[in-house]
Amino acid sequence: VVITLFPAGTTLSSRTTPTHPSTHAMFEEEATPVVGLSSGSGGGPTPGDVVFRILCNKSKTGQVIGKGGSVIKQLRDETLSRIKVENMVPGSDDRVIVISAPDTPGEESSPALDAAVRIYAVMMATTVMPGGDDADAAAIAAADAIVGAEAAPEVKASVRLLIPKSQTGCLIGKGGIIINEMREQTGAQIRVCNKDQIPVCALQGDDMVQITGESSAVLHAFHLVLTKLRATPPREPLSGQPIGLAGQQMASPYPVAGSKRPLDMMQPYAPPGQYGVPPQYMGGAGQFAPPPRTWE
Repeated sequence: VVITLFPAGTTLSSRTTPTHPSTHAMFEEEATPVVGLSSGSGGGPTPGDVVFRILCNKSKTGQVIGKGGSVIKQLRDETLSRIKVENMVPGSDDRVIVISAPDTPGEESSPALDAAVRIYAVMMATTVMPGGDDADAAAIAAADAIVGAEAAPEVKASVRLLIPKSQTGCLIGKGGIIINEMREQTGAQIRVCNKDQIPVCALQGDDMVQITGESSAVLHAFHLVLTKLRATPPREPLSGQPIGLAGQQMASPYPVAGSKRPLDMMQPYAPPGQYGVPPQYMGGAGQFAPPPRTWE
């Protein structure tokens, strides 16, 4: 795995935009998005794309997006990738950043992989950059330094990824051989988190991978993990709802097709005469039913 190191002072805007002929067509028309992930501004993934999903604390998403969307637009343009910040899920402190683009077989990197590394760098930059009116420019400049391996190695960093369970094996390997090799090679801590640590913004059936350590080690490990995920696509397309939204769809108040009576008119314990329903039709086996009456 090769990580390109850029000279000091080089900015994202001054680099040559990567040329991936197969990716240009994806902006010419809107393709059908993958079920379970939203489309909209920035677009969602389409079948066959390389897809990465990064967790970002909600306190940092504003810097990833930038004022008026300036940062995320620049990253989309320079990496030729779709980058989408998913909506907040109730009960979650994180938002999911979905990065997708067609693969470029035979090339060492890919648009989606490049974009994921840049997104990580911008997220990391929010902890070391100055604020103020030029915050967006500062975020890009700090991200340049991180990608260029200019960040101080003692700066602690972390990044979390959501992956389908079908991809987890390619990161662990038989007896943990792959994940142990990546740990030794990078010096970063890489682990697949327990189920109870997965945030509610994850899709049902997801695993979460967490990488922690010094900034340069995390960047190296993140690149290795992304490379392995790119080489081993999930067996099935992403689908389903976030954990926090599952089962929240309300039942229709009209349970029978064509019924004009809502549920509250069908309750067996309604008071006699309510809704104009004769009391002998209330209740079951006499339970909650009023005494028999003669109706004239």
